[in-house]
Amino acid sequence: MHIFIRRFVEEVKDIGTVVWSHAEDIIKSKVHVVLCCVDAPARASILNMKQFNGYYGCSWCLEKGTCVDGSVKYLHCGHLAPDRSRGRVLDAMRKAQDEEVAVERFKGPSPLADPAAAIPVTNRTANEVPMSATKHATYKDTSCLLACVTQLATASAES
Repeated sequence: MHIFIRRFVEEVKDIGTVVWSHAEDIIKSKVHVVLCCVDAPARASILNMKQFNGYYGCSWCLEKGTCVDGSVKYLHCGHLAPDRSRGRVLDAMRKAQDEEVAVERFKGPSPLADPAAAIPVTNRTANEVPMSATKHATYKDTSCLLACVTQLATASAES
């Protein structure tokens, strides 16, 4: 999975700014990744995380599971776990790489965390669509990456 994702990130970075014209306007556009729709195993793979059924199994918060009868359970203790933040996710990825041990479920950096890729990597702000939202679609056991072209500037060709 990382070979594919790394190549995808490189391709997005290589596109850079695209300059094109329409009628008399010169338009500058840039490609951004805006959505990554994956099921739970694929999400863990592309983010370089352990599977969802272990400690810190939630992709969006830092609830640490408790081992009960040989399996991890999430017991409500009267308080909400803090949300994952981009900074904390990136710190956990770096720490996991440095210490060669999983940190808050991360096994190390993900190619998607490359700052030059301009791809947001963290909880809901990564625009991940939970599998429950697409469970009736054909995305089971696959991942779908979509890109969006954004207009940066429009200038008259006469300028």
